[in-house]
Amino acid sequence: MQTKFRRSKHLPPNALASAVVSGLVKTNDGAEVDVCADTCTPPPIAVKHQPAKWWRRRGGMPKRKLPKLPTPKYLRLELKVGEKLGEGRCGSVYAPTVVRLFDPANPVDSLDYPKAPILPELVIKVAEPHQRWRLKREASAYEEMQVLQGISVARCYGWFEAKLADGCSVPGHEDDDDDYSYSTDEDDPDCRIRQEEPLDVLSFLVLERLGGFLTMGKDYYKETDIYEVYEDLGVLGITHDDVRYRNLVLAAPSPPGFENRFCPYHKHPHQYRVIDFDKSFKTDTTVEHNFGMSRYAVRRVFEGIKGYFEMAPW
Repeated sequence: MQTKFRRSKHLPPNALASAVVSGLVKTNDGAEVDVCADTCTPPPIAVKHQPAKWWRRRGGMPKRKLPKLPTPKYLRLELKVGEKLGEGRCGSVYAPTVVRLFDPANPVDSLDYPKAPILPELVIKVAEPHQRWRLKREASAYEEMQVLQGISVARCYGWFEAKLADGCSVPGHEDDDDDYSYSTDEDDPDCRIRQEEPLDVLSFLVLERLGGFLTMGKDYYKETDIYEVYEDLGVLGITHDDVRYRNLVLAAPSPPGFENRFCPYHKHPHQYRVIDFDKSFKTDTTVEHNFGMSRYAVRRVFEGIKGYFEMAPW
C-alpha cells in the first residue's frame, strides 16, 4: 500500500485530520487522560471595511491567495505535552514531543518521532476557558495567510477541538467565575465578555516553533526585514492589530527548524515572524496605509527595545 506521507518532504498543512494529546488533560483525581481531537475548518476571517475612501484599496477587498496544496490527507499526530512556554490573552503555549505520525486506516504506515524534513519542532496553543472564540479567530487568520506560512508567519498544522469527558480538565485552565479575569478589549467590537462557551471542549492550534525575542538594547530602526514582514501582511489585506514586543520573534533556527521560505514579494527569505493573530482582521485598506500604521507601531516597539523595556500596547 502506498504511504500517505513522504519521509523526504515537508508535511503539508492539510495532512492532519486528528491529533492525540497526552500530558495535558487530567481527571479530578489527577490521572492523565489522552485526548483525540479532530481538525476543524475555521470560519472566514473577520472583515472590516476602510471608512475613509482615500485610504481604500482600489478594487475593494483583496481576494484570498490560495497556495498549491496536495489532496488532503487523513493522518493523525501523537503529541506528548511538555514545558509550558508562555501564556497570554488567548491561551497557553506548550512545547510537545511529537511521538508518532501515522495513518489511522493503516497503522503500519507510521513514523515514530518525526523530525525535519517532515515536521519542524512544534508548539501547541491551548485556549483558556471562554477564550475559544479568540483561538478560532486566530485559526481563521492562519487559514487566510497560508501563502505566508513559513515566510512571515509560523506554519500552522491545524486547529483541533475535542469534547472532554465528565470530570476532565486542563490543570490551570479551570474556570472560576469569582476570580476569572475577563478581557474587555473595549476597542474590539468582536469582544464577547463572559462568552457563553462550553467549558468541556479542548481547543488548540498546532504551530511551528519559532525563535526567540528581539535583543533588548539593540537598535532595530534600520532592520528593513522586520518592516517587510508586516508589509507582507498588508499585501494580503491583513491588519495584525496587536503589534508589541512579544508578538515579533525570530524565525526558527535551522536546524532543527526548516529553512526559511523565499518571500514572493521581497525576493528573499525573512529572518523574522509575526505571531498572535487573535485580534487580526482583513481590510480593504491600501497596502501603503496598512503598512504605514504597522510601521508606526513597530517603531514604538523599537523605541522600547532600545531603552531596555517593553513598550506598552497603545
